Amino acid sequence: MAILIRYLLIFLVIYTVFKFIKRLMKPIHTSKQSHKNDPYQVLGVSRGASREEIKKAYKTAMNKYHPDKVAHLGDDLQELAKQKTQEISQAFEQLDLH
Repeated sequence: MAILIRYLLIFLVIYTVFKFIKRLMKPIHTSKQSHKNDPYQVLGVSRGASREEIKKAYKTAMNKYHPDKVAHLGDDLQELAKQKTQEISQAFEQLDLH
């Protein structure tokens, strides 16, 4: 019974890491050209979004792509996460109405 639980835990860890890597590798948006120019698309909010909705989308995106979450997964994924967080930060700075 203990061996079965051990294998189940190992499977869950591997599955979780795989899903995280898959999510990280998935582009934020399908068109690179359009999302670099549109901060609303980068954050995944509508043009009429409130300041609170923009903040929530920013925090969610940063939590999803933060480089600290992939520090143990290798240089390529760290670089990808760094690029995505820079893109998200730039979009938030453009939309954050002080």
